[in-house]
Amino acid sequence: MGKRNSALEIQFETGALEAYKDFIDAIRGRNPDGTKIALSGSARWDGKLSGPLGGPTLTGHMRGERVDLRSSHFDSIEADMTYAPSELSISQGHARLGAMQADLEGSLDLDHWVFRPENEWSADVNFEKVPLEGFQGFIATKYPVEGTLTGQFHGHGTREKPAINGLFDLADGKAYGVTFSLLRGQLNATPDEVRIANAELRLFAPGKEKGGAGVVTGSAGYRFADGTVALDLVGAGLPLERFERLQSPRMPVGGQMNISNEGFRAGSNAAGEGTVHIVICAWGRKRLGVLTEL
Repeated sequence: MGKRNSALEIQFETGALEAYKDFIDAIRGRNPDGTKIALSGSARWDGKLSGPLGGPTLTGHMRGERVDLRSSHFDSIEADMTYAPSELSISQGHARLGAMQADLEGSLDLDHWVFRPENEWSADVNFEKVPLEGFQGFIATKYPVEGTLTGQFHGHGTREKPAINGLFDLADGKAYGVTFSLLRGQLNATPDEVRIANAELRLFAPGKEKGGAGVVTGSAGYRFADGTVALDLVGAGLPLERFERLQSPRMPVGGQMNISNEGFRAGSNAAGEGTVHIVICAWGRKRLGVLTEL
């Protein structure tokens, strides 16, 4: 080893990552309240150290098991990694949690080993046909949404202002009491809002349509600051039987609904326009022929 140029093979293994919180905090910085990162699990590193001792570069392969990082949990995670004073990057990464498996690539710009709020980052995550319950370990809030998710997502921005966009397909799903064959679209998310563009919701699989196309297209958005929901949707042949919240054992509702909703906003400053046509063919045991326009 030399002061200006060094080379050292390193193998490292621990069953208690929580003992190395100071090292991890040097990468990402401490929490805003000054507390250390919540981290536990086991890890193994095989690689080398090279370059000047005052600012060496670590390159090698990392594997972690039973990793808990704040509100995120992994059964296993591994990747080829480069760690230097100005960069942390991973390639050929793979993560697993239950039935969820994902491929990972990414990098962080560092300032003397520290990932500061203004430093940039980028990441790519791909997964295929993963049950949504496999993602429950990554989010604190539970939502009434089920299905099998396939997606290709790209994250970028800074630590302070991250952004995520990508394409997704949610198959054989159920959301808020509505069952469907496929929901697909383009996701764009920032700390301020979430938007889904070019969305397409199909209640039935191709060739399985029952009394209507059962298709909704358009875009939707949600703004966190004031809870505003924005909708631009067009739908045709939506069977009311698919909406569980409209049904009751004593008074089941049958029929179709068509939607044409442009520029709709709901929130503290609600505004918008659109039409909803509902043809109720059956209500309980009675056969009806009612057209309602809202």
